[in-house]
Amino acid sequence: VVMTSNVTIGNLNFFNAGSTIGHDVTIGNYNVINSGATISGHVTIGDGVLIGTGARVLAGVHVGDGAVVGAGSVAIKDVKPGETVFGVPARKIPNGNTIRDAKPSKSVKGTDGSGNG
Repeated sequence: VVMTSNVTIGNLNFFNAGSTIGHDVTIGNYNVINSGATISGHVTIGDGVLIGTGARVLAGVHVGDGAVVGAGSVAIKDVKPGETVFGVPARKIPNGNTIRDAKPSKSVKGTDGSGNG
């Protein structure tokens, strides 16, 4: 993990190897910053945020509480609390970050747990 100057870090954060934190960054509590993620300068990360592997959060961006920046994504603008963003540039994924809200495809066998499809 590479950290530059004036970085403020809250409690119980997890940084994977190869992540880079720029200058004048504030990171809240209970966050996960995965391998190869880069947080540029003047960024604020809220609480309970997940920054995916290889993701980039560009200068001046605010990532709200409970947000997810997907692997390989580039966040060029603020991410609202609870939002999930993916892509280059990162865009909001419908239904936020509630994976439990996703509905399985009817064409996939066994999605009801019975093996019958």
